[in-house]
Amino acid sequence: MGELAGKVALVTGGARGLGSAIVEVFLREGAQVMISDVLQDAGDELSHRLGSATRFLKHDVTQESEWQHVIEQTRTHFGALDILVNNAGVVGVYPFENTTPDIWNRLRSIMETGPYLGMRTIIPGMIKSGGGSIVNIASTNALRGMAQSAAYTAAKHGVLGLTRSLALEYATSGVRINAVCPGAMRTPMLKESFGAQMESFSQYVPCGRLADPREVAEVVSFLASPRASFCFGAAFVADGGMTVD
Repeated sequence: MGELAGKVALVTGGARGLGSAIVEVFLREGAQVMISDVLQDAGDELSHRLGSATRFLKHDVTQESEWQHVIEQTRTHFGALDILVNNAGVVGVYPFENTTPDIWNRLRSIMETGPYLGMRTIIPGMIKSGGGSIVNIASTNALRGMAQSAAYTAAKHGVLGLTRSLALEYATSGVRINAVCPGAMRTPMLKESFGAQMESFSQYVPCGRLADPREVAEVVSFLASPRASFCFGAAFVADGGMTVD
């Protein structure tokens, strides 16, 4: 029996990269998983490959009505919803003078407003059912600044602030809320954005390499599990030492 046996999780941005790694680790630990993403084909393919303990729904995390639909469908299909992982995100490297209001609003709507809408929609049901665990995927950018990344960094600071504030607000409700702050990972999204230059990020990592997404997924799984029962509002860093300075 795994640490998440009998639990049902919803993982946003779950079709590939860190999201799919989280889904696979959760399955190994015994959970059933609703995968949500805007990437329909990748999500369908992943769910088909992983089998009946998963299901995929197309999901734009910036839309409150879609949150309501996905959460209702998860509870209807699996009979419960115990874990939410707010993982959906995009890469956002833009010089500030090129960061238009549209870019600013898009990045923050996905990575800050999305988790806000998700938690606002899911928490009442979690409380009613006796509790649950929420893990928000932040970033090392949530802990420091980064040039040419103002909108992304602001969004990640925002999701960490949400995590800490709501963890305190719901600390006695049975709902635990924590965050994971990954460093550079070897993901399709990073490769699409930087191509062959992706591997050059390893020069900034003290351990000398990029993370395999599964390494970060293991931290997410711990926070979702009963072993993290005394963790509230924590920011767990998995960055190969990048922020140790």
